[in-house]
Amino acid sequence: MRDAHAIYFQDKKLRFEFENAWDILRKQPKWLAQFEESSKRTKVSASGEYSSSSNADTPSSYEPTSPTMDRPIGTKAAKRIAKEKSSNVVDLTGMEEVLKTKTKALEDMVRAKHERNRLREEEIKLKNKELDMQLLYKDTASMSDAQLHIHQKLCKNIEKNMDFSK
Repeated sequence: MRDAHAIYFQDKKLRFEFENAWDILRKQPKWLAQFEESSKRTKVSASGEYSSSSNADTPSSYEPTSPTMDRPIGTKAAKRIAKEKSSNVVDLTGMEEVLKTKTKALEDMVRAKHERNRLREEEIKLKNKELDMQLLYKDTASMSDAQLHIHQKLCKNIEKNMDFSK
């Protein structure tokens, strides 16, 4: 690392101040491909120029579009893709099946709601019958004449509704 700082200082006549950024960026896939080759530098000419240790005549194995690096698509490409998608005809082949399943689910929900309502009505009828039976078997010994008269009318009405006369 000291050698790299010395080389930078020798080339730029400035101290390298971006070590934190370099530390973060060197771990990115884009830069790992370059460092995996050979990162040592050697002097080539008498003028003091540096080049990589690999032969300058051979093509570099670094390719910006290598399969190891995934670049995000650009804004223009994303807009073009979105425009192509919106202009295409919508494929509704699977919608019919979805509609069938939704319709069946709704029908099942309606049937369940009707059944629940029927059961509630039946429960209310049973509670009313129980109350009527309690009224029929109520002890009338402690009732006044007015209360007894009302009780007898209610009992007759209950008998008609329950059809006890048979």
